[in-house]
Amino acid sequence: RDSYLTWRYLNNPVNEYTIFELRSATHHYYAVAKVFASFSEKGKYEIDVLELQFPEDEGLISELMIAIKEYYSTYALLQINIWLSANDVKNNIIEKIGFVNTSQTTYFGIRILDSQYAVLGKSKEWHNSMGDSDVY
Repeated sequence: RDSYLTWRYLNNPVNEYTIFELRSATHHYYAVAKVFASFSEKGKYEIDVLELQFPEDEGLISELMIAIKEYYSTYALLQINIWLSANDVKNNIIEKIGFVNTSQTTYFGIRILDSQYAVLGKSKEWHNSMGDSDVY
């Protein structure tokens, strides 16, 4: 397991995360999830998928979401939440398998002060995830 995943998620003193992995001889794909009491409906729980480092494959992502739901099946689940950039091809895939956009929007912006960092202005190349926000 990647040392970043261990440090960021498994050694987290605040939240309990689960890492779902798919490995082959040449690839390592993973997703990170956590379950929490819903803020909107008492007695219900929600799942946050904080990282989705999976290929752009509808079948694999669909199987992953089923596995995540089954893993947390002892909870009274209300919904699964995920953040994906509008530019991310996986956004189209998760819509095909039943996810819907909500009115809740998260904005992220930068202002480049030094031209040596101009590459940061290429937001289509960014990979933002809920894991960038859910920190301790």
